[in-house]
Amino acid sequence: MLLVKNQPGFLGNIQVTFKETKSPEGLANIGGIGGFCNNKNEVTISLDLANVDSISESNIMKTLLHELYHTKQLQSGKDITKGTLSDFFVNEGEADKFVEDVTGEKPIWQKNLTQKEYERLWSLVQQDLEKEVDDNLYAKWFTGGDKKLNIPRFAGYWLGYRLVKNNLTKKGKQ
Repeated sequence: MLLVKNQPGFLGNIQVTFKETKSPEGLANIGGIGGFCNNKNEVTISLDLANVDSISESNIMKTLLHELYHTKQLQSGKDITKGTLSDFFVNEGEADKFVEDVTGEKPIWQKNLTQKEYERLWSLVQQDLEKEVDDNLYAKWFTGGDKKLNIPRFAGYWLGYRLVKNNLTKKGKQ
């Protein structure tokens, strides 16, 4: 485990910890990197060190930026750990849009959805949008998918990013 001690003013009061993942299969399709915002002052970045060749500096930066955005959401008083699925879409969409704004590229877990894919997923999500998120609902839309309903892993990130980007476009803030 590597703990990054921050210089005053660099990240504020945020501790960033890099560690080897215990679940490398979960990081296989996202560049061997995963992230988690533990709280408003702590981020953990997990790395698949058995496949270090798949890890890029660019993807580490994008993952770190995404999680740092969540720390800022929490520091502003926004509780990103509770809410409806639509709330989670906005929270994750904002974090991914922030990554794109800073780096010029979307995170590795983002996919360019065709209009047909977007419409199919948007139709499926309607029944869940206003439900309070629990572990099962989060897994269905963000981390695991749903084979029976043909919901791919990370679909919630894709939909959230598109919602945020479309909203900013409508407001002229691309």
